[in-house]
Amino acid sequence: MRLIESDSNTLAVWTATDRQSFRAWVAEFLDWWIASPNGRLARAIRNNIGSAYDVQALAMATFLQNTTVAANLVKSDVRGRVDLQINATGSLPMEDGRSNSFGYHVGDAIQFLNLAAVVNGAPRPSSCVFIV
Repeated sequence: MRLIESDSNTLAVWTATDRQSFRAWVAEFLDWWIASPNGRLARAIRNNIGSAYDVQALAMATFLQNTTVAANLVKSDVRGRVDLQINATGSLPMEDGRSNSFGYHVGDAIQFLNLAAVVNGAPRPSSCVFIV
Protein backbone atom coordinates (compact mmCIF):
# COMPACT_ATOMS: atom_id res chain seq x y z
CA MET A 1 0.00 0.00 0.00
CA ARG A 2 2.82 2.38 0.77
CA LEU A 3 4.28 1.69 -2.65
CA ILE A 4 1.10 2.89 -4.33
CA GLU A 5 1.50 6.30 -2.75
CA SER A 6 5.26 6.57 -3.10
CA ASP A 7 5.88 5.26 -6.61
CA SER A 8 6.38 8.14 -9.07
CA ASN A 9 4.63 6.22 -11.87
CA THR A 10 1.56 5.66 -9.69
CA LEU A 11 1.50 9.26 -8.50
CA ALA A 12 1.37 10.41 -12.11
CA VAL A 13 -1.69 8.23 -12.79
CA TRP A 14 -3.70 8.28 -9.56
CA THR A 15 -5.70 11.38 -8.81
CA ALA A 16 -6.25 12.77 -5.31
CA THR A 17 -9.75 11.27 -5.50
CA ASP A 18 -8.26 7.86 -6.36
CA ARG A 19 -5.98 8.04 -3.32
CA GLN A 20 -8.80 9.16 -1.02
CA SER A 21 -11.09 6.41 -2.32
CA PHE A 22 -8.39 3.78 -1.86
CA ARG A 23 -7.73 4.94 1.71
CA ALA A 24 -11.48 4.80 2.43
CA TRP A 25 -11.63 1.25 1.05
CA VAL A 26 -8.63 0.19 3.17
CA ALA A 27 -10.28 1.74 6.25
CA GLU A 28 -13.50 -0.20 5.59
CA PHE A 29 -11.54 -3.40 5.02
CA LEU A 30 -9.58 -2.90 8.25
CA ASP A 31 -12.82 -2.38 10.19
CA TRP A 32 -14.20 -5.59 8.67
CA TRP A 33 -10.94 -7.48 9.31
CA ILE A 34 -11.04 -6.54 12.99
CA ALA A 35 -14.79 -6.99 13.63
CA SER A 36 -15.94 -9.77 11.30
CA PRO A 37 -16.18 -13.41 12.41
CA ASN A 38 -13.52 -14.33 9.82
CA GLY A 39 -11.17 -11.63 11.05
CA ARG A 40 -11.70 -12.51 14.71
CA LEU A 41 -11.07 -16.18 13.92
CA ALA A 42 -7.84 -15.41 12.05
CA ARG A 43 -6.70 -13.10 14.85
CA ALA A 44 -7.16 -15.88 17.42
CA ILE A 45 -5.21 -18.55 15.54
CA ARG A 46 -1.88 -19.15 17.24
CA ASN A 47 0.26 -20.20 14.27
CA ASN A 48 1.30 -18.69 10.92
CA ILE A 49 -2.28 -17.66 10.13
CA GLY A 50 -2.31 -15.42 13.20
CA SER A 51 1.03 -13.98 12.14
CA ALA A 52 -0.38 -13.21 8.67
CA TYR A 53 -3.39 -11.54 10.31
CA ASP A 54 -1.04 -9.32 12.33
CA VAL A 55 0.91 -8.30 9.22
CA GLN A 56 -2.23 -7.45 7.26
CA ALA A 57 -3.99 -5.59 10.06
CA LEU A 58 -0.90 -3.67 11.14
CA ALA A 59 0.00 -2.77 7.55
CA MET A 60 -3.47 -1.34 7.01
CA ALA A 61 -3.47 0.53 10.34
CA THR A 62 -0.05 2.09 9.76
CA PHE A 63 -0.92 2.96 6.16
CA LEU A 64 -3.99 4.79 7.45
CA GLN A 65 -1.93 6.32 10.29
CA ASN A 66 -4.46 4.88 12.71
CA THR A 67 -2.18 4.86 15.75
CA THR A 68 -4.94 3.67 18.07
CA VAL A 69 -5.55 0.46 16.13
CA ALA A 70 -1.84 -0.04 15.45
CA ALA A 71 -0.92 0.35 19.12
CA ASN A 72 -3.73 -2.00 20.14
CA LEU A 73 -2.55 -4.65 17.67
CA VAL A 74 1.05 -4.42 18.87
CA LYS A 75 0.07 -4.49 22.53
CA SER A 76 -2.68 -7.12 22.31
CA ASP A 77 -1.43 -9.42 19.57
CA VAL A 78 2.03 -8.92 18.16
CA ARG A 79 4.13 -9.05 21.32
CA GLY A 80 2.27 -12.06 22.66
CA ARG A 81 2.42 -13.86 19.32
CA VAL A 82 6.18 -13.38 19.10
CA ASP A 83 6.60 -14.70 22.64
CA LEU A 84 4.26 -17.63 21.91
CA GLN A 85 5.61 -18.62 18.52
CA ILE A 86 9.36 -18.05 18.78
CA ASN A 87 11.01 -19.91 21.62
CA ALA A 88 14.37 -19.23 23.27
CA THR A 89 16.25 -21.30 20.68
CA GLY A 90 14.65 -19.43 17.79
CA SER A 91 12.47 -22.31 16.65
CA LEU A 92 8.76 -22.01 15.87
CA PRO A 93 7.10 -24.70 18.01
CA MET A 94 3.58 -23.97 16.73
CA GLU A 95 4.74 -25.14 13.29
CA ASP A 96 6.75 -28.20 14.40
CA GLY A 97 3.96 -30.77 14.25
CA ARG A 98 2.47 -29.67 10.93
CA SER A 99 2.39 -31.89 7.85
CA ASN A 100 4.86 -29.69 5.96
CA SER A 101 6.75 -28.38 8.95
CA PHE A 102 9.59 -26.85 6.93
CA GLY A 103 7.20 -24.99 4.63
CA TYR A 104 5.21 -23.65 7.57
CA HIS A 105 8.41 -22.59 9.33
CA VAL A 106 9.52 -20.69 6.24
CA GLY A 107 6.09 -19.11 5.78
CA ASP A 108 5.87 -18.02 9.41
CA ALA A 109 9.42 -16.68 9.37
CA ILE A 110 8.50 -14.61 6.30
CA GLN A 111 5.44 -13.27 8.15
CA PHE A 112 7.65 -12.22 11.06
CA LEU A 113 10.07 -10.49 8.65
CA ASN A 114 7.12 -8.72 7.03
CA LEU A 115 5.84 -7.76 10.47
CA ALA A 116 9.23 -6.28 11.39
CA ALA A 117 9.22 -4.28 8.14
CA VAL A 118 5.72 -2.94 8.82
CA VAL A 119 6.53 -2.06 12.43
CA ASN A 120 9.70 -0.27 11.39
CA GLY A 121 8.00 1.53 8.49
CA ALA A 122 10.56 0.09 6.09
CA PRO A 123 9.87 -0.54 2.44
CA ARG A 124 9.03 -4.12 1.62
CA PRO A 125 12.12 -6.34 1.67
CA SER A 126 12.64 -7.74 -1.84
CA SER A 127 12.79 -11.31 -0.53
CA CYS A 128 9.46 -11.08 1.30
CA VAL A 129 5.92 -11.29 0.03
CA PHE A 130 3.31 -8.94 1.40
CA ILE A 131 -0.23 -10.19 1.21
CA VAL A 132 -1.68 -6.70 1.48
